[in-house]
Amino acid sequence: MARAARLLTENDIMIARRSLAGLHDRGDRAGDTECFVGFDGFVDSIIDAVAIRHAPGPDGYERMTSLRQFADHTRAAAGRSANIELVVKDTRVGGAGPILAGALAKLNTGIGASVHCVGALDHPIFNNLRDACASCLSLCEPGATDAIEFDDGKLMLGKAAPMDRITWDAIITASGGIDALVDRCNSAHIIAPCGWTMVPAMSDIWSHLARDILPRLEQPADKVFFVDLSDPAKRPEHDLRKAIDLLKRINEHTPVTMGLNLAEAQRIGDCMGIQGAGVSDTVDPESIASLAESLHNAIDLNRIAVHHHRAA
Repeated sequence: MARAARLLTENDIMIARRSLAGLHDRGDRAGDTECFVGFDGFVDSIIDAVAIRHAPGPDGYERMTSLRQFADHTRAAAGRSANIELVVKDTRVGGAGPILAGALAKLNTGIGASVHCVGALDHPIFNNLRDACASCLSLCEPGATDAIEFDDGKLMLGKAAPMDRITWDAIITASGGIDALVDRCNSAHIIAPCGWTMVPAMSDIWSHLARDILPRLEQPADKVFFVDLSDPAKRPEHDLRKAIDLLKRINEHTPVTMGLNLAEAQRIGDCMGIQGAGVSDTVDPESIASLAESLHNAIDLNRIAVHHHRAA
């Protein structure tokens, strides 16, 4: 098995941005690549938790700066009660699918790929995404997330009831039938059904893609099947194992790339019995590469990408 690629740092990202800008100057376009992305959708409220309020207004408070501070505050309220003020600083597009679709469409360089997004998009906050993408199809109204941000991470409180309406039948109906969906996937280089944790039917959707769509594509081995699990901590281990087994079967015909943050990588590492997978958040970047390599060997997907707040 090939070793994990070297770590990508902030300097690598800047080099990549300059290279993409150079492609634009020469007239080459990422828009020649089509992407089919789905299927979740959330409205994210970006929030501060107030530690001390000393004056009215948006600047009249000191925020809680760490998850530990927030945890200590709530722990102290056990058996009693507590009142934590939350200040909404921003409201933005959320959900693994819409965020990925927007990033692919823009690439921060103005030479974005041609993106077709399907998801829970019945909200005006997705209007800019509709403008950026070649097409957007909505399945239902989005869920909502209260994202309380700290210096060492964020606590995301999700209201995900609308995700129950995201099903294979809903995707087929929105796409105009299975033949139309086959055509869309046939012209896409990247197929990215994201949001496994938050969409209860996602494993069923993956199964239908594997059974009803991928075998009908002209060159399925030339596609990229990208998945983002979206924090599987709340899902039971047997569900996670079934999802990984399904991805391994898909990978036999269409190369699968799995994108993971550190917590997700550790969760899957524990699930796969990888020794030392559950390392602390202070892990050094080289350990991230080692964990990615161990996951790659254990799961045997085409590509595993693990990102941390300092490297990927």
